[in-house]
Amino acid sequence: MLAEQEDDIELTMCQRLRQNPLFRVCMPFLLLMRIGGAFFMPVHAILKNPHQSLLEHDPQPLSCSLEAPPTTFKQKKIARVRTRMEKFELTSKVYCLFSFFWVLAYTGRYVWSLFYTLPNQLANFNSGRDLAHLLTKIANGVWFVNVLVVHVIFLRACSDKSKFFNLFMKWEKWRYISRNKNCTAFADRFLPRRNVVTAFAVIVLIPQLLSVWLPALYNGPELGTLKGILFDGFDPDNRMVVGITVIGHFFASFVYIVPVFLFALIGLAVEGEYLRLNHDLYLNLGADGVIAPGYIECFRQKHGKLCDFLELADSIFALFCLITIGAGVFEIFSLVFIVCAFGNDDTRGVAMTFAQIFWFMVYIMQPWVVLWTGVRVNDAAHLPLSQLYRIDQAKLPVQETLQLHSFIGRLTGSRLGFTAWRMFTIDATALLSLLGLYVTYQLLLFQVQIDLTSPDSPVALVGHRTDANVTYTLL
Repeated sequence: MLAEQEDDIELTMCQRLRQNPLFRVCMPFLLLMRIGGAFFMPVHAILKNPHQSLLEHDPQPLSCSLEAPPTTFKQKKIARVRTRMEKFELTSKVYCLFSFFWVLAYTGRYVWSLFYTLPNQLANFNSGRDLAHLLTKIANGVWFVNVLVVHVIFLRACSDKSKFFNLFMKWEKWRYISRNKNCTAFADRFLPRRNVVTAFAVIVLIPQLLSVWLPALYNGPELGTLKGILFDGFDPDNRMVVGITVIGHFFASFVYIVPVFLFALIGLAVEGEYLRLNHDLYLNLGADGVIAPGYIECFRQKHGKLCDFLELADSIFALFCLITIGAGVFEIFSLVFIVCAFGNDDTRGVAMTFAQIFWFMVYIMQPWVVLWTGVRVNDAAHLPLSQLYRIDQAKLPVQETLQLHSFIGRLTGSRLGFTAWRMFTIDATALLSLLGLYVTYQLLLFQVQIDLTSPDSPVALVGHRTDANVTYTLL
């Protein structure tokens, strides 16, 4: 009997999750997350009370003594067969840990290479190209740290039922339900956006995988430079190193590419709800600034629920946004400096040129998607402000005037939108500030290169070493 009740509870929770509008439209994209080992649902969140079967009622006979009556419930260990949903999510969790192990191994391979080659480079540091070599290794290290931190962020968010699981469940409760009969359903509006975002993720993911798989598995002369960089400090014919590189880069690529598009997908969903709310507010506000009684408070509460959902999403993605923006900006100006340092090198080859162009596009794409999504959500969350200023307060009762002021105060006095680990809100001003930061440090790095190549430089006077046959790029 208890087992049947548990199956009913499990079925009910699974149905709620799979019938959830946001989870249902995101399922094809979440499949990419699962393949990369960065998404699973916690088993303890599937069952409402997974320990319910451990408590069995044990009635006791009546006692006439003055002693305390015995406990009417006792704990028994009852064997319970795991449900199909539990087995699937437990398998997904093990697979995620398996992928994390390979990402760690892939990172360890790079750290070993760093300790093997870095001392020699520092000992012979005497030119702008040497600075480019050093900056290449630092940028590669930043890339690996980025992947590891993002992987840990998503694994923790998946294991905690108050994060991703709660995010999908709260969408059903907090999303905006329009009273407009002409408004289309959420799935019909959101599916085209989902398809576009998923297509972009796959398009970027394929060359991301090939950028390392081709030089690792193919021995052609046109990929010799890339192969030498990839196996710097290792034997390129070592099967164990090749295996770690191929498998580790497979999981690292999914972790690096897919989460930023998932962030965009969640952001577009929230933006769409804000836009619908603002449109309904516009329709219910007359040209003379009069709105029906009770509508101000209704829209205020619905806007507040959307803001609560946005806060929940930000608690998952806040650190991810900071890491993605910071690592992306650093990798952009590192690659620009490296390309300029080796601009006159004719041994770079076509494969190296295409690899640098692709990586430059990826480095720009990562922070740009985060900033673009944050700006759109921030603007959409503040859209009702222009409608509220049109309301004629002279025709409002005192209670609704207070509600109007409370609504306006929420829109003007609080930070609405995604944040970079609560340090700053991602809006248009943040985009401009980061652009100025990039230009400043890029010019500073170019100045350092000029100083190193100057004949009056103390470092240049020590000697000059040229590397005619070596070209470095970011892996």
